[in-house]
Amino acid sequence: MMIQKLKRIARHPYLLPIYLKVKLGIKPTEKQFLKAIYFHISGNDLNLRDPKTFNDKLNWLKLHQTDLRLSDLVDKVKVKDIIGGVIGHEHIIKTYGVWDCAEKIDYDSLPDKFVLKTNHDSGSYAICRSKATFDYAKAAQKLNRSLEHDYSERFLEKPYKYVERKILAEEFIEENPMKAPDPVRWKQVKFKAPAFGNQYAEIPEEANEQVVNFARTLCAEYPLTNSDFYIDNKGNKYSILLVNTPPGIKLPNLHQYLNKFPDWNIVSESPDALTISKGKDTLELRLIANYEELRDFKIFCFNGEAKMYKVDFDRSVSHKANYYDSQNNLLPFGEECIPRDPQRMFRHPHELADVLRMAQTICSSSEVISPCPPFVRIDFFIVGHEVYFGEYTLYPTGAMNDFSTKESNYLLGSWIKLPKR
Repeated sequence: MMIQKLKRIARHPYLLPIYLKVKLGIKPTEKQFLKAIYFHISGNDLNLRDPKTFNDKLNWLKLHQTDLRLSDLVDKVKVKDIIGGVIGHEHIIKTYGVWDCAEKIDYDSLPDKFVLKTNHDSGSYAICRSKATFDYAKAAQKLNRSLEHDYSERFLEKPYKYVERKILAEEFIEENPMKAPDPVRWKQVKFKAPAFGNQYAEIPEEANEQVVNFARTLCAEYPLTNSDFYIDNKGNKYSILLVNTPPGIKLPNLHQYLNKFPDWNIVSESPDALTISKGKDTLELRLIANYEELRDFKIFCFNGEAKMYKVDFDRSVSHKANYYDSQNNLLPFGEECIPRDPQRMFRHPHELADVLRMAQTICSSSEVISPCPPFVRIDFFIVGHEVYFGEYTLYPTGAMNDFSTKESNYLLGSWIKLPKR
């Protein structure tokens, strides 16, 4: 085993600093560490002497950006007041509270839905869609573990080192939920699939037990579905509306679950509905076609200019992402780690112009930081017609994942004008 490791290091000498750090406790220089970890992740060499590509320049900036104000901008608590003072606090997601550790969180002061996250890293969050089903212990364990972790050490992102680590609770923003087609005629029963937590249901007396059992089993096994079951009181006709079903899950997939119910027969099917029957009971399975993800827009700003943005699709099913220029034209590249979807028909919301304008305003404001960093990604959410600021990111993916083409890596690198040293 040792010989194999030594042979690998001989073939790829960039890996030597990582090996020395992990096995022998010998700390490499910052340049050695960045080159080693970048090669380990991307398989490519990092040019810090004469940086040319997008990630070359972002990693160069890691070594030379020393302005402590950057720490306030990557702090998910402090940045809200800074950005709100520039674009308006109505564009800032409401914060319910801030605590030093999970044990101090005042859950009684929080609404039924909320988001918990740490302020100093990426990906450490817990979403509560209902206090009745929220796993408090699991959330506490995850958040406390994050508080112990120095996020700056992962890829040498120094601004995170000086963030005072906290847990914040903020408003859970989501697209407006689907309402029953007719609240007088239909009575609602909710089921939650495993991806959304435990199942729950309140069954009206007039519901047929066989139909309810079918719905419960379907929702428990159907992937990534959060379903509402509506009961039509006229006769023996029932419907299950699969509300908030992620894009990519198509109706024909329901056929596989019918094998669990051999007594139910298919009566008819259409592109958006499947009708089955058992004796006198008829059950219609229907997907909601107008589902939309809560979408964020990641604005890439080069030397103060918002030049392009990223849109993610189908995160919970088959994650893809497209890049567009500031005129909403699809760009011919994506990321190596997330494939693009050029066939995706995407409706650019009218509010996107406001998002790009806000990103430009943030970059040009001395109240944020002056001069603006050579590169920053500023994220926003568009919910209905409302725009909310998300976060301020200096090194997307830690500046470790390349774009899908060599040309795009160099093109984006050419847009970053580094300060003279």
